[in-house]
Amino acid sequence: MLKTSISLLFLMICMKCSFGQFEIRYNNQEINYANANVKYAFLNTTSFTDSTLKSINKNVWLSLKNNKISLSYISQTTWLKIPLSSLQVYGGFHYININNPHINYLKCWIVKDDSIVKNFNITGDNKVYSTRQLPATSFVFPVNNNMYKNCFFVVAADKRFTKLDLPIIFCTESYYLNNTISKIILTGLLIGLCLLLLLYNVYLFITVRQRLYLWYSIFLVLLILYITADGGILFKYILPNYTKVNDLVRPLIFAIIEFPMMLFFLDLMSLKKRFAALYKFNIYLLLAYFVVIVISIILLNNGGFEVQGMLLKLINYLGPSLILLTLFQTVFLVIKKVPFSVFALISYLSFSFFIVLFSLQQREFLVTNSFTKYCNYWAIFSEAILGSFLLAWNYKLYSDEAKSLLQKNLKLQQDIFTEVATWQEKEMSRLSSVLHDTVGANLGYLRLEVDNMPLTKEGKSKIASLITTIGSTVREMSHSFSPIFLQKNGLYKSISNHVELINRNANFALVFEWIGKTQLKNSKLEVVVYQIIQELLQNLLKHAKATSATLQVLVAENLISIYLEDNGVGFEVDEKTDGIGLNSIKNLLELLNGKLLIDTKENQGCCISIEITYIYDEKI
Repeated sequence: MLKTSISLLFLMICMKCSFGQFEIRYNNQEINYANANVKYAFLNTTSFTDSTLKSINKNVWLSLKNNKISLSYISQTTWLKIPLSSLQVYGGFHYININNPHINYLKCWIVKDDSIVKNFNITGDNKVYSTRQLPATSFVFPVNNNMYKNCFFVVAADKRFTKLDLPIIFCTESYYLNNTISKIILTGLLIGLCLLLLLYNVYLFITVRQRLYLWYSIFLVLLILYITADGGILFKYILPNYTKVNDLVRPLIFAIIEFPMMLFFLDLMSLKKRFAALYKFNIYLLLAYFVVIVISIILLNNGGFEVQGMLLKLINYLGPSLILLTLFQTVFLVIKKVPFSVFALISYLSFSFFIVLFSLQQREFLVTNSFTKYCNYWAIFSEAILGSFLLAWNYKLYSDEAKSLLQKNLKLQQDIFTEVATWQEKEMSRLSSVLHDTVGANLGYLRLEVDNMPLTKEGKSKIASLITTIGSTVREMSHSFSPIFLQKNGLYKSISNHVELINRNANFALVFEWIGKTQLKNSKLEVVVYQIIQELLQNLLKHAKATSATLQVLVAENLISIYLEDNGVGFEVDEKTDGIGLNSIKNLLELLNGKLLIDTKENQGCCISIEITYIYDEKI
């Protein structure tokens, strides 16, 4: 029952206030065609001269019984002959408005008997704007009914092989002004709203740096251009002398306006990450379609009316085919429960629905009325409304995610600061121990030597040697005290220096390899990496009993890899993982979402592999 009601409502909308491609009105009232004695003719000639009009045989003119005549996609020009006396019965009029700004060529006369009373210049969409009788987007002719009694208004229109609408309105000055002002206000509101959305989306794109805001901004630019071109504003104010551009802009924009919205949904659904092959297929499909459109537009610009008609038909078939293909894909994505795929499906369904209605109306399978005539606008604006809603929702999700990430990073900073502070406290303790056991002991020994040594040449030399030893010890200690040396020299040099120190003083050879860039952007991350490596090397010195070892550090895009291998005694992982050093490393890696892999067995050496994905490069 519900489906039947919806179907009946839809049919009522399509049939209500119906008007054909051709109609004659007095103000807002359609005339009685049977009593108006209107004549029409289809001629093979494309010459709109006075002699052509005079040469038309009276038998060629056919009587118009109603407005159900087909004017589109024919190979002939359309001629109409309207007796002004049949309009005067409705009242006086001051203007004749042919309310369609996109007739390729248009010529009008006022004739009486066999004489031409008034000759209007030939004009049209393929003529410069200055050929129009009045500075209006439609074709408006100032004709006062009192001046032309018992005359005929003759119209010749040329828009062969394409869609021709020929609504002719005989109107009073007040009706014309009110109707014109209403159209200007409505068009201004639409363009103003689109410009406001455009500026807001450009701001969001600059702020958020997500490409989907860029695609929607491009869609809005095309929408603004389409409104200005379709309403005649483009050639009235911007390109009054470029007739070929005006003729191409509308079909070109309408053919490609869905491109940015498709790219918008591809990014919104993160299709590149989820279904890379399907994403590539869509990109190649759009490129192929764009190439076809460009070739068609070039031929459209250089070909005649017949070529234009064929290519416009091709574009009208290609567009729905592309949308139909994307519909099947979107159904697949909905089945796979891809986020936002339901909205993409709604978008494509609504766009397809309105475009199908518009195409049927263009092909005269549906009655032309105030709903079906503007289904192209319904299609575009349904996309715009849904896109605006999704962008607002996406921005909210982005803001919530940013807040969550900020809180997570603040906690991460605090945890890392705590861990680094613990490590530095341990370093200070170790330094204190070294100062006491090494430097303090050497200074005490030096004091004893000075007290009991004669100041001979040999004694001075011995004292100098002891002072040199103490200085070397202090220098090596300062190099191992990472916060100072690391800040001054960077991560690579600090590790290299530490390795050199081990090789000079330990009883085994340590091979060091560094691959990739030698500096990290974040100093705190350098401290963490240095701490991890230092803990690994300390454990190597204390426990491994190795004769050789290899340390390898790899720094790639968003990745740090640390690998340490030795030929020492190894250990059982379950028994040794409670050590302070390894626990410190584990704590840091847990904070950074890093990975630790230990491959060791007793008396078979040890391999330790660490990976850190440093997405926190600018955060911690």
